[in-house]
Amino acid sequence: MTDIAKSVDVEMMMNVESEKAGDERHEQAIEEYRRKLAEYADVESRLKEIRTHVNSLKEEYDKTENDLKALQSVGQIVGEVLKQLTEDKFIVKATNGPRYVVGCRRSIDKKKKIQGTRVALDMTTLTIMRQLPREVDPLVYNMSHEDPGDISYTMIGGLAEQIRQLREVVELPLTNPDLFIRVGIDPPKGCLLYGPPGTGKTLLARAVASQLECNFLKVVSSAIVDKYIGESARMIREMFNYARDHQPCIIFMDEIDAIGGRRFSEGTSADREIQRTLMELLNQMDGFDALGKVKIIMATNRPDTLDPALLRPGRLDRKIEIPLPNEQARLDIIKIHAKPITKKGIIDFESVVKLSDGFSGADLRNVCTEAGLLAIRGERDYVTEEDFMKAVRKVGEAKKLESKLDYKPLLLHNGWPSLTIPNAAHPEKTLLVFKPYFATVGDIASLIRKEHQNVCSVQFYTCDNLRFAYSSPFESLLKSTFYLRINDNVHLVQVPADFYEKLLETRSTDIVRLMELFGTAQKSNENTITENLKLLKQELQPLENKLQILSEKARLKSKRLMWLGLSFLGIQAGILARFTWWEYSWDVMEPVTYFVTYGSMLFSYCYFLLTRESNEYPSIDKRLSTSFTYKAADRHGFDFKRYNELKESCRRLEEELRELRRQRSTIFKA
Repeated sequence: MTDIAKSVDVEMMMNVESEKAGDERHEQAIEEYRRKLAEYADVESRLKEIRTHVNSLKEEYDKTENDLKALQSVGQIVGEVLKQLTEDKFIVKATNGPRYVVGCRRSIDKKKKIQGTRVALDMTTLTIMRQLPREVDPLVYNMSHEDPGDISYTMIGGLAEQIRQLREVVELPLTNPDLFIRVGIDPPKGCLLYGPPGTGKTLLARAVASQLECNFLKVVSSAIVDKYIGESARMIREMFNYARDHQPCIIFMDEIDAIGGRRFSEGTSADREIQRTLMELLNQMDGFDALGKVKIIMATNRPDTLDPALLRPGRLDRKIEIPLPNEQARLDIIKIHAKPITKKGIIDFESVVKLSDGFSGADLRNVCTEAGLLAIRGERDYVTEEDFMKAVRKVGEAKKLESKLDYKPLLLHNGWPSLTIPNAAHPEKTLLVFKPYFATVGDIASLIRKEHQNVCSVQFYTCDNLRFAYSSPFESLLKSTFYLRINDNVHLVQVPADFYEKLLETRSTDIVRLMELFGTAQKSNENTITENLKLLKQELQPLENKLQILSEKARLKSKRLMWLGLSFLGIQAGILARFTWWEYSWDVMEPVTYFVTYGSMLFSYCYFLLTRESNEYPSIDKRLSTSFTYKAADRHGFDFKRYNELKESCRRLEEELRELRRQRSTIFKA
């Protein structure tokens, strides 16, 4: 028995030694494999660097070779084809003056050698070597490189109808010209965008050019006018020639009234030069094919000053008015501009819009900019509702700086203010009477535009030049005297003494009801709630910051504890698998493989159990984090009771404020 025991011990010792030797060989093999991998990665990175260096050397070699060829090559003469004599012979005029009968290379398409084509001639034989592109004026070339930007129609608010009309005139003929051929009509050549400044005329043209992905020529009409006679007309020709050569193309002429004004017999030589420029523009607009892919968009603030020949159908087939936005349009515009701004809290844009009566799209964008500047001044990285309210009032004050023109008194008709506006289309409609009905300033402006077609802008001012609000009751504004600005003419309106009393008698019930609804009581309650909410949030903010810090520390602590426990579980599972399957599976799988396999399986299963959530119970790590948070809060003396009371009070006040604003909005719409 002793000999048998000794032999067993010897055998076990040999097995242990062989196991150790096998483990050492395995570790050496792994170490060798890692070293080879590192060497391979190093060699591969060096190979990439060498290839990059070789490519750079090749590029430098090609550039040097091209420079040497350019230095050794002979220059060529620039000429212009005058006439084709035979299939291979052309009459060409060189830039230095002489004319030659020359031949042409066989590789050049001779059908493209029409009259006026620029070509390159050999220095010795004067043979046509290649065709050159049309000569382009530097100013026109700079116009063509005007980037319209990445603008979509969703970035334009309140102009859905105008966008539809513009797309019918410009986009549809360029994308689907077959539709017009099947119907049997000629597509429009261009359109005119007119309206007050800042309403989005240029933005519409840029959006169309961006969506079509076509060439875009942005022309400032005043830049075309030149002091030398004939240069302005030549610029118009160059511009249209470039557009024909680079179809599809959109020509956008801003401030067209600079060259498109009415023609008259008197005037200086400068005026006559502008008239010649206008006549060249009229000729070019009638000269190109109606189905060609060149469209014209013109914009102006003064459509009444344009020449009738420019406005006639066949040149500008559609006139699109871009008016000042109404209340809904202003709401859409301010939401678009406020979207990228970092905001905090509830922002009632409807209240901001109600204070922005008469604002254009540019004014609303300025409101958002001013709100951001107020936030920066307050050392904040977010904008609140109070910033928007201050900004809209500031922009409204700045609009008082609009220029004043000569005042023309209005007539009175049966005790009511009336206005005489010249109207060539309807001479009988020259007297406008303000009826004593419950209307708004916007209603009066719409009535003026409807009765008189030559009116493009209507604005109301008080005696101190404060612009009227379009959504305010008209009666509450007409006290004694106010100004009415139509286009560029400002009229002084003297209201009779009994005018306001007549309106009160006419609709006294509605006025009293509105006074009750929009009185100071409701506004006062709203201001009180806002102030209380602001004070509560100021007290709540430090508590929230402190609780957030404690929660973050507790979360990290719970994560570390969970990962530590899972690591121990994985190690135990690997050891258990190692000793359980040793004598059965030594020839099948190695111990390290068992360790990794079963350890990772148990680790994944335990992690799933600890982080699994359900509708009734949170995950274990979240429960640990919450428990640690409460313990840390107790140690630091955090007052949970006061924190919950403040949260509930803020929530209640916010709901009450929303309800008040909703009621006010509902009453106003009613």
